Amino acid sequence: ALAGWGTLDAALKELGGGKGRLLSWLGEHGVLPEGYLYGMAYVFNMMLRQSFFCGDYSVTGWRTYFPFTFLVKTPLPTLAAFGLVSLLAVRRPRPAPGELRLVGWYRLAPLLTLVAVYWAASVTSTLNIGHRHLLPVYPAMFILLGGLPSLVRSRGRPWWLPWGLVASSIVVSLWSFPNYLAFFNGIVHRDEAWHCLVDSNLDWGQEHDTLEDFVAAERRRRGPDHRVYGCLFDSTPQRTGTAAVTLLPTIFNDAKLPALGPGTYCISAPPLQGIYLRLWGPWTARREERFQDRVRALDLFTPLSPEERQSTYGIAPDLFERIVEDLHLLEYHRLLAKLRECTPDGVLNGAILVYRLDPETFAALVRGEPPAQVARFPG
Repeated sequence: ALAGWGTLDAALKELGGGKGRLLSWLGEHGVLPEGYLYGMAYVFNMMLRQSFFCGDYSVTGWRTYFPFTFLVKTPLPTLAAFGLVSLLAVRRPRPAPGELRLVGWYRLAPLLTLVAVYWAASVTSTLNIGHRHLLPVYPAMFILLGGLPSLVRSRGRPWWLPWGLVASSIVVSLWSFPNYLAFFNGIVHRDEAWHCLVDSNLDWGQEHDTLEDFVAAERRRRGPDHRVYGCLFDSTPQRTGTAAVTLLPTIFNDAKLPALGPGTYCISAPPLQGIYLRLWGPWTARREERFQDRVRALDLFTPLSPEERQSTYGIAPDLFERIVEDLHLLEYHRLLAKLRECTPDGVLNGAILVYRLDPETFAALVRGEPPAQVARFPG
């Protein structure tokens, strides 16, 4: 079986457009093997990926995405070292004996070319889903940093300056342990970073043990029957062999949407911002209109018997069930949209946001005022 969409036809249907038609024609006429065409369709589909950046949503990305992630997820001592070596290399008047000749651009051409080309490719990429895609550029930049002690010495700067930056980097690394994936350097605070960046910048399923410990403590404090919902990046924690949470659906699991109610909600940063959900993206004015339409419909139809619904309004039982299911789905996504506006009661290592909802708060979020995104996103 083919990974991802499962079949070539499903992958091409998802792709659509001229590229989809071309690959379909090549497959129908046997021009290229099915596996090869599926690989092409997979790559093309992955180039249009749901992404979030500082309140905006896109499948084509932003030119400022990777410069911003580099700025906020690179340790400050490393940023300072990059800036210092660049400044000293450009302003150096003449080479000193035994000094690394950074002005000898030819010798540095492979490293500089790698950095320049990779940065250019990253800035123009449509796949804006995580700082990890910038990692290949760091080794080349670290090699360039190797010239910093020589440059500092030749310019008469304090000899200890590079080693002070190294010591600071060690302190930052120890301070961040073990939450390296969700690391932010302080320009953006880690526990507030979900307002700017999500996806693998914060959560890649690494917090399941932390979540299960939290859920156990929550149930000890609030009772064994306390309801804990989990909308997670991939699946439910399994360390104890039993589900720690009532799992909420994302595109990464086949969980059936449960009945929602008061309780503790543990929401991973990506789905909280509307990524990797069945209804992905912001809560738009069009979705709000659809939600209110379903509420009015059920207010009208629910008091009636199936026979009365059928005879008076032509609503067959299966259609009524679809309306109920659609409202349930919209309530779920509307609740997430409202939680984006709320201050979380806790943050688990920057990756999972915790909200404790009593009955009054839950009712107000689900059926109260529309989410603020409605004013910005007409749909």
